[in-house]
Amino acid sequence: MFRVAVLGTSNAILKNGYYTYLKQNTKFNIDRYSIGDTTSMSGVYNILTYDIYKYEYAIIDFNLNEIKFMVEKNYPPEWCVSTFIYLLGKLIEHDVIPIVLGLWHEDYSHLPSYQEEICRKYNITFIDMRYLEAFGKNLYSDKAHYIPEFQSLIAEKTITAIYNSDMSKIKKIDLEELEFSLLSQKINFSLKSVDFFRRKNSLLEKNLYKLNKNSSISVRQDDILCGVAYWSDQNTTNSTTIKYENNKIVKNLRISHDGFIVRSIGFRSEIKNFEIIFDGSKEYNEETVNSVDREGIYFCINDLIFANKNLNECGKNFIIRDNINQIIIIYKFIHCLKSKNLLKAKEYLNNIKIDNQLYKSFLLYEEKKYNECIKELNLYEPELLWVKYYTLAKSYQKLNIADEAINNYKKSLSYNTSHLDILLEYSIYLDKNNELELVGTTSKVTKKYAEDET
Repeated sequence: MFRVAVLGTSNAILKNGYYTYLKQNTKFNIDRYSIGDTTSMSGVYNILTYDIYKYEYAIIDFNLNEIKFMVEKNYPPEWCVSTFIYLLGKLIEHDVIPIVLGLWHEDYSHLPSYQEEICRKYNITFIDMRYLEAFGKNLYSDKAHYIPEFQSLIAEKTITAIYNSDMSKIKKIDLEELEFSLLSQKINFSLKSVDFFRRKNSLLEKNLYKLNKNSSISVRQDDILCGVAYWSDQNTTNSTTIKYENNKIVKNLRISHDGFIVRSIGFRSEIKNFEIIFDGSKEYNEETVNSVDREGIYFCINDLIFANKNLNECGKNFIIRDNINQIIIIYKFIHCLKSKNLLKAKEYLNNIKIDNQLYKSFLLYEEKKYNECIKELNLYEPELLWVKYYTLAKSYQKLNIADEAINNYKKSLSYNTSHLDILLEYSIYLDKNNELELVGTTSKVTKKYAEDET
């Protein structure tokens, strides 16, 4: 039977995630190499750490997180593109067929996917799950995770894709000599006051370097630091300081739960010869220190990830070569809107050629030009897009035109019935306008969320 590796994120590691249904519904030999809240850098780490090339298929699942990180956290698109293309290229080079899952954060399901465009160019299977919203209501258990029934459907689509895949149709990817490596594979580093221990949870077991305030790892070599694999504990800040060329950069690597994680460093500068130290205690005031076990203030590194080339430059080259610049501009535009940097957003808008009317309407709404926003959206032809009607509804609401606001809320929900935020806003708006009508079978859900909000 087929040998399959799952290089995914949290939807793969949920108890009722798609990995569970892949295991239940096939006789494939399936192994999971998945870490929640990560990007393609995690996939790169996995192919450097494990023998992924022994598999015939690799399921790639970073689309949801990468779009979210670029839009919400201003994560460098060049780093996403570089690591994703490297991951695909190395798999294909070793005759492993990549199958890319197009999973979506609920708030960004209207945005284009750069991964889909890359896959289209190289004839790689991309399974776009956003067009299956007609599956039913409440697809999401939260904004980033699907309900079990939909996870089962993801597994079903993936199994079909495996049977239909054909390596002979996939094009080779020129990586332009880009390579990654790990600290554990190098010899030009030294450790100071570093303890070693092994940490295990239900998914992983890792050897770790334990750094405290007296510890450091010094690296002297030509490759560029670009990522870190580490263990996060809730009782430590996981704040690190990287010292290089008489400069210091503080990187906060805290996550909200205990667990193993892989993060891109995401720096614009090239960090080669450097010292990494734990600096977590600086964020503790006297009150906090007294309430925290001092032994818990440490940072646990599993490995550091290096690239032989500047990922910012590599990413720019790949973006131009593979013609995905328009999509990247859209991500930057949305990030500027979310951070209320409207002047910069306007600069990006001038360069957007795809669905310019739609994105222009978003900017007009943020500028409080609601009549102009409505005009642009009414000229925008695509109909099956929840965000179009949601933006119309919000604009009419600002103008106190209740009938049109309610009508467009209904239209938005008819295309994206799972969006609980819109259900909540609609319910509250109905209450304020003394309307009795609710959204069909979702009335109980709507009313509950309205009560919770108020």
